[in-house]
Amino acid sequence: MTPAALLYSAGLMGCLALAGGGYGGLYTWSRMRLNAGLRYTAFVCYGLVLLFAVLIAASTPLAPVWKTLVVASALIYALVPPLTWRFLVKMHEPGEQHP
Repeated sequence: MTPAALLYSAGLMGCLALAGGGYGGLYTWSRMRLNAGLRYTAFVCYGLVLLFAVLIAASTPLAPVWKTLVVASALIYALVPPLTWRFLVKMHEPGEQHP
């Protein structure tokens, strides 16, 4: 891998991570504030996650196994904020004891 390809690949992966953080943060904020506009923005960030994953898979010199891992991770990440939110709400419901 050339230095330019390394920087390009690392930059795309950094953008993917930032978009993923935006999705998780904005999704949580939208649920706390009951704000549909913020939730829409969170889903736009998730769309960017998918875009960066496709760009990584299509235009970087990474091995196929790594490209597959990036795309699979991006697809699975759609579930992380909603499942985490559901778990936290369930854990903090009044009147129930949790370990």
